[in-house]
Amino acid sequence: MIRKFGHVDAPPARVQALFVEIEAWPAWMPGVGSVAVVERTGRAVVADTDQEALGRRFRSRIEATAHETSLKLRQVSGPFRRWEATWRFRPPPDGRGTTLGLELDFELAGVLGLLNPAGLIEGRIDRLFGDVVARVRERLAATSPPAEPAAAAGEEVILRLVRTRAGLEVRFGERRIALPLRLP
Repeated sequence: MIRKFGHVDAPPARVQALFVEIEAWPAWMPGVGSVAVVERTGRAVVADTDQEALGRRFRSRIEATAHETSLKLRQVSGPFRRWEATWRFRPPPDGRGTTLGLELDFELAGVLGLLNPAGLIEGRIDRLFGDVVARVRERLAATSPPAEPAAAAGEEVILRLVRTRAGLEVRFGERRIALPLRLP
């Protein structure tokens, strides 16, 4: 099992939302060329992907399941004998930003599986993880939400009502509740 950690200056819910939108991965996730959703069931998505890893292009089918503070991925079919990854999105002890974690467990198939060049693979995963963290930061900076107005002296904003393309949304802290209402 390989574990990696990085820091992103954005709330965990915002970072997780970027990862959960797997159709957008080709725009920012290093090595992902295309994603085609095959099936959605609740919080789970099955998708066909075209990727590049370890210097080779390949297609695989993955299952992605969103949980409260994580996104679990599993190869359903593809070039690995076994491949599972968990992205974790947690606030750091100081409460600022997100600690982005990756847990990766896999078994190579074929000749590479027999050779198991762990040092070579872990070095590439280090670089890939660094690239992911950098791209997440760039993507979030490019799509920053507008600054919210501050409360007046002695007041505290505890609830916001925001008009979105989908309708209205109630926001309090990191929570968001979509209301299927449209205003004229």
